[in-house]
Amino acid sequence: MFLTVFTTMFTLYGDANASQNPFSLKRIEHNYQKAGSIQADFEQEVFQATLSRTKSSSGKLLISKPDKVRWEIHAPEKNIMVSNGRKLFYYSPDAGADGKGQVIVRPAKLLAKHVVIQILNGSIPMDREFKLKVVRKQGRELRLVTVLPRKKLSDIAEVEMTIDRRSRIVALNLHHHSGNRTKIRLKNLRLGDKLPTTLFEFEPPEGVEILQK
Repeated sequence: MFLTVFTTMFTLYGDANASQNPFSLKRIEHNYQKAGSIQADFEQEVFQATLSRTKSSSGKLLISKPDKVRWEIHAPEKNIMVSNGRKLFYYSPDAGADGKGQVIVRPAKLLAKHVVIQILNGSIPMDREFKLKVVRKQGRELRLVTVLPRKKLSDIAEVEMTIDRRSRIVALNLHHHSGNRTKIRLKNLRLGDKLPTTLFEFEPPEGVEILQK
């Protein structure tokens, strides 16, 4: 439901040279562990292999650690996912049997399986879960980092991260074993701002269809 990476040519560091490579996954992990919050505008592309189709969307992402998330899709259709740490709400304003909207309510613990959320809230131990494959310099400001899961991690086969000079993730590209791909570009990225708890509470609008799952 959610969720880029741009590539050109650069200096290449193979995993065999990792001991000589100054880049560290720990640096990224520490950056996101110490940040109490993350907020960014996003652009997302999801390629569905079975349909040979790419769906694009854009919106805003907010995370307040340890377990509060708000993912708003503004275009092409409005949808909201909100977790208050206890319950997870998916709100589709134009869905439902009568078109008045639909809310699906699920346990918030499901987000613990969401790889993008795990990476951005610093809850995944990068060195332990990923093997560094390639680091490519992208000009003076960015690096394209490719990592492989050390063990089964959902359907993820490979993850590419574009990292800025402040060790912030500005893009993610997830390759799935199924052939699907998820690309996310983060803009106007801010770490550590205090976010109101009201952003992570959700009250279903009157008249919407509510499904408990």
